[in-house]
Amino acid sequence: MTRRFLRFAIVALAVAGLAPAAAPAQVVVKVSDTVNFRLGFQLQGWSEWLQDPVSEGYQQNFKIRRVRLIVAGQVAKNVTFFMQTDNANLGASVGTATKSLNTGLVMQDAFGEWHPFSNDMFIIDFGKMLTPFTRNSLQSTSSHLALDGGTWTFLQSAPLQNDAGRDVGLQLKSYLAADHLEIRTALLEGIRAPANANGAGSRNPYRFAGRIVYNVFDTEKGYVPVGTNLGKKKILSAGARAANCLIPTLFRQQELFTDVGFYFKPIELQPFIRFETENFKDTIDHGRNIRRYMGGFNYYVAQQNMKITAAYERIVPGSQPATAKTKNSNHFVVQLQFYYF
Repeated sequence: MTRRFLRFAIVALAVAGLAPAAAPAQVVVKVSDTVNFRLGFQLQGWSEWLQDPVSEGYQQNFKIRRVRLIVAGQVAKNVTFFMQTDNANLGASVGTATKSLNTGLVMQDAFGEWHPFSNDMFIIDFGKMLTPFTRNSLQSTSSHLALDGGTWTFLQSAPLQNDAGRDVGLQLKSYLAADHLEIRTALLEGIRAPANANGAGSRNPYRFAGRIVYNVFDTEKGYVPVGTNLGKKKILSAGARAANCLIPTLFRQQELFTDVGFYFKPIELQPFIRFETENFKDTIDHGRNIRRYMGGFNYYVAQQNMKITAAYERIVPGSQPATAKTKNSNHFVVQLQFYYF
């Protein structure tokens, strides 16, 4: 354990020693006053050591956690679009499986946006997009405070036939009260029921999801909020959400996610801690309960354009018999992010 931690620390400190570089300006292809295109890119590479909770051995990986091509722009007055591809977890191995370098390219997001009244009080989106659910599920992956999104942030995604929390549909957005109040309501495809004796499938109702948020101090606008503003904004918000989905394939449970950090601007360093729990309602399922504790730091070589993250996580299963094979386990990660948008 000590030797493994030392190797982890050496890798983290070595990559943190990279020299800072200035972040470049945005690439914009301007066709006219109302038509333009912007290009972007994101790559997050992980060096990972994940302990098996039964054998206590370590699974070791180099993997590309995310690699994305991002394109956005304006195609007419008050009409914009956003799209990005993704090819996630390249090189990762799961359990006894061999590594995979061809997991497949997906269209992560693809939607158009129209401001019919030339303001942000009424906005129409259509396409594949994030469901207006929680702040953590909407959060930009380029600016997470504590390494990555929550372990169970997209727990509902697979049962609802989503793709990493995304679905196809229509969304209405509105920014009111000097942009402090944000309202998102979406009508999404949701679960498409299969065909049965009564006829063709996909006859069930669409899924509805809505979210309302009020920002007390500074405002947040756009497709996604960020995980850390690096001291540039003061965000305090309160919100509520509603949805019409029932997921019978999920056990009754509650999840908690929280993280906190502090940004030392003079040295571009941001230590953080994170805590998560998954607790099941029914007594028979209490053995599934789990807690996850994480600590680490972000080192900003060039703000979010080049960021190095090192994190250690302790994974603690719920109460089990003394003879249980599942034990507490460790997870070490060093991440390098290359981002431009």
